[in-house]
Amino acid sequence: MRLKLCWFFLIFIIPNTAFSLVNKEADNLIKAKKIAEVKGYVSLWSQDCSLKYCNLPLPIEINVPVNLLLNIPSTPSSAEMKVFEKKFKLQEGDISARILFFVLFPPEGEVFYQVQVELKGIVKSFCSASLNEDDFLPSPVFMCAGYKNDTQRIGVTLHRNEFSKVKDFSKDINDIKVLSDFPQVESGKTQDVLNRFDWVLK
Repeated sequence: MRLKLCWFFLIFIIPNTAFSLVNKEADNLIKAKKIAEVKGYVSLWSQDCSLKYCNLPLPIEINVPVNLLLNIPSTPSSAEMKVFEKKFKLQEGDISARILFFVLFPPEGEVFYQVQVELKGIVKSFCSASLNEDDFLPSPVFMCAGYKNDTQRIGVTLHRNEFSKVKDFSKDINDIKVLSDFPQVESGKTQDVLNRFDWVLK
């Protein structure tokens, strides 16, 4: 009986206690601003650009969690980087998204942040932005896209809140076309169309 209890302690109690201590230590470092916690989502979308103005983007895969911890440099001329990678599988081919998150302490000045997004596959694109802490944390809100062909744009969006689940767009596809002449849309008409979409933030 003592042997069984001993194994239970080693297998269940110690790992769980260690995991709890690690989480607590990470929380303390985040509060002390020694660690930056990136916590958000990335979503893939497609956009029809065959008309004068591109239509509303239609989601392909949404709310892929992005959770990373970056050490905040304490000395000038130093940096920290973490990479998030995701392969999206589409019928016409794959799209690989490689997202780099940076915390940089330049030789002069204050710490700043940067995000880089590289898309490869049936769409190729590279996007980058330098941000302050409020724009970077808890996640950058950032878009990167490329053209699959002359009329279709595919891209990813980094976002902080989950997008709501999509129901059925089929009945609304024709209605989107009123946005092709966006500046000339009748007053109130555009909002009526947008209200019928679940491709919005909760």
